[in-house]
Amino acid sequence: MWAIVNRVHQWAEPKAPTYLEELEYMGLSDVIAKELENARSVCSEYGEGDPHCRAAWDAVEEVLAARSHQPTTLNSLEQHCAENPDAVECRVYDN
Repeated sequence: MWAIVNRVHQWAEPKAPTYLEELEYMGLSDVIAKELENARSVCSEYGEGDPHCRAAWDAVEEVLAARSHQPTTLNSLEQHCAENPDAVECRVYDN
C-alpha cells in the first residue's frame, strides 16, 4: 500500500520547468534578452575566446535569426491598402 501512496505523492509534486520549456512560454523579445544575458555572463566567466562563449553567442544569433523570420504585422494603412489596392491613398506613382 505504501508503494501506491508514494507513487501518487510523486505524481502530485510539481516539477520545475526545463530551460526549453521556459523558453516556449516566453515571448521572443524575452528570449533574446535572456540569451544576451546568458552570453554575457558565460563570456565574463570563461573569457571571450572560449568555446562556451562562442556557443552562447551562437545561441543569440539563432534567436535573432528566428525573430527575422517572424511574420510582420501590418500597420493600419498597410492593412487598408492590402484590402483596397485601388484606393487613392494607396496609389504608387512611378516617375
